Amino acid sequence: TADIQLLSAGLEQENFGFKVSQLERQHAEVVANLQRTMDTLTKTDHTLARLGDEFVGNKLTVQSILQDLGVKTADNMNSISELAKAQQRHGDVLKDTVWRADKAARDHKRLYEQQAVAEQEIAGIQGVNKTTAEKLDSHAQEHSRTRSDLASLNKEADLGLTQLRGDLGAASATLSKLSNRFESCNHNIQGVGKGLQDVHKHTLSGEHNMLSPKSARTITPLRKPRAPSVNAGLLQPQM
Repeated sequence: TADIQLLSAGLEQENFGFKVSQLERQHAEVVANLQRTMDTLTKTDHTLARLGDEFVGNKLTVQSILQDLGVKTADNMNSISELAKAQQRHGDVLKDTVWRADKAARDHKRLYEQQAVAEQEIAGIQGVNKTTAEKLDSHAQEHSRTRSDLASLNKEADLGLTQLRGDLGAASATLSKLSNRFESCNHNIQGVGKGLQDVHKHTLSGEHNMLSPKSARTITPLRKPRAPSVNAGLLQPQM
């Protein structure tokens, strides 16, 4: 909008210059007409003087010429009056043109000042945009570093989880082996307890050439141990 106003002001100044030059040409023409009229009047005066000397012999001719000259003089006077009025109008137009040109110059100066203020504001906005861009670049770099750190942490966590799964698998296998061994030991202990009970029974009854004891004593049977249970790969004791 400011550029359009500047172009409009420039066009108005060019039109004003064209009008001023046109008025100057018209003024020059008016002056030339006035000069020609004055020359004509001078010639008329000379003619009147010459005709005065020849008045006696050329009375009728002189009267006709005087009439013609009177008409021409009246026409010339009317022309001079019209030219004076036109010159006055041209002067008024020149004054108005000068006033408009001065107003256009003031408007142009004001637009130039507004343009300077707008350029300062644009420079400020560009500075803010530059600062914002720098901050965005800094945040982008920080985001990139954070993503890189997260990737490293994820990689380390994956490695740790993989190792932990391996350790859990090894521990589960070890617990399975221990459970199998415990079952075997428990089976052997049960067999020994059963054998002791059979020996005691044979001894009391005197079977297999075994002597019974003098006083009957009761042998408390062995308590059957409970096998440990395996829960989620871990050995849990039985209560």
